[in-house]
Amino acid sequence: MKTFLIVLAVIVVVTSAIFLYFWHRAGLLPEWYDREGWEEAWQQAETTAERLHQRVGAAPPGELTLTLTDEEVGAILWQNIASRIKGDVPGAIKGLRVQIQRGVLKAEVVINLSRLPAGALPKRARRVQAKLLQTFDFLGRGEVYFRITGHHKIEDGHLALDRKATVSIGDLDFTLERLAHILGVEDLLDKKIKVGFDDRLSIEKIILEDDEAVLIGKIQS
Repeated sequence: MKTFLIVLAVIVVVTSAIFLYFWHRAGLLPEWYDREGWEEAWQQAETTAERLHQRVGAAPPGELTLTLTDEEVGAILWQNIASRIKGDVPGAIKGLRVQIQRGVLKAEVVINLSRLPAGALPKRARRVQAKLLQTFDFLGRGEVYFRITGHHKIEDGHLALDRKATVSIGDLDFTLERLAHILGVEDLLDKKIKVGFDDRLSIEKIILEDDEAVLIGKIQS
C-alpha cells in the first residue's frame, strides 16, 4: 500500500509539473502587447481602416491597385474578424499585429478565450475553439497569444492558409498541419475564407512582395 501511494504521488507531481510547464509556455505573451493600451490599439486599427476606406472611396470605378502597409493589412484582417464575431470583439481580442517580411505574412493576436462565447463565432471557428479548449484546457484561463507565419495567399477574394505555416500558442510551436491533426480538424485545412473590406471594392487578390502587400481589385460603379 505504501509503495502504491509513493508511485501515485510521483505520478501526480510529474503530471502537475508537465501541466505547469506547458501552461507557462502557452501562456507567454509577446513583448509588443500592452495590457493597458489595448483599447488605444483598437482605436488605431479603426482609424487605419477608416483611412483605407477613404482611399477606396476616392478611387473611380474600374480596376484598382493599392500598395498596403502592414497596418492596413492588419486593418483588413481586423474588420473581417469583427464582422464575423457577435458581441464585444475588443473585450475578447486584446491585440492584433501584422508584419510582412520577405513575402511572408506573420499575423499575431492576443485573445481572452473566456471572453469569447462559442455562440459568437462562425460554425467552423466554434469547432476549432472547442477542440482547442478540449485539447489544451488551460487556454481558457486568461489571455493567450497566437501567431501564424507563412506564405498565405489571397486570391479570388478568398484567403488560403499555407499548410506549412508555423502556428505558435504562447511559446509552443506547431506546423499548421500538425496542429490540425492534433485537434482533429484536418478537413478544415483546405477551406478558404472570404475576405472583404468595402462594399464598393471587390478584392481579387493581395500579393505579398518583400515587406509590403499589393491589393488588386475592382471598384464597382
